[in-house]
Amino acid sequence: LLGRAGIEAPAAGHVAGGQATAVAAAPRRADMGEAAARLILHKPEEVEQAASGLPTDEIEAAKVDPNPWQPRSTVHDADLADLAKSLEEHGLVQPIVVRAQGDRYQLVAGQRRLLAARRLGWTTVLARVLDVDDRQMAEIAIVENLQRRDLDPLEKAASFKQYLASWGCTQEELAKRLSVDRSTVANLIRLLELPPGVRERLQAGAISMGHARALL
Repeated sequence: LLGRAGIEAPAAGHVAGGQATAVAAAPRRADMGEAAARLILHKPEEVEQAASGLPTDEIEAAKVDPNPWQPRSTVHDADLADLAKSLEEHGLVQPIVVRAQGDRYQLVAGQRRLLAARRLGWTTVLARVLDVDDRQMAEIAIVENLQRRDLDPLEKAASFKQYLASWGCTQEELAKRLSVDRSTVANLIRLLELPPGVRERLQAGAISMGHARALL
């Protein structure tokens, strides 16, 4: 209910073969990955909560790639400049979250921090390596997109459509995984049926999503 289920390790042991087996106090990375898979369906910041118990590693900033399911990676220059100034004064207080991908990494959370660090010319950055699979990475991107005001409805709709095509699930199944109403998924995807001219006006903010739905 509070969005923290699955993070804390069990305090008691379990009985196996007549012997009481102690449960390790520190969760394994795979366990944390499973916790993140549940938590990301509510708020983007809960990914960082799930990773907070993992060890911190120093990795090369140039080896971190964006989330391939993220529809847009634009960050306002003014915001980036302010964050870079903060990092220069105080350092990176909160490590970024990544997943290992061969000899490189893919960004899970902390895009602005990473871009600000690169802007300062940092060659390394503190990171926590979370164990999540491709489907969880796609869900992370979708949940983050739902929270971002600078993404227009068509970009959010495209991320939904890409997810459905990639994993072969229904709109109802996606809605359950995201903890949203099925109508939210359906209404966004329907926007992709708009004529090009209307889509352009929606992207430009000339009409609202409600106007676009009425036109459909």
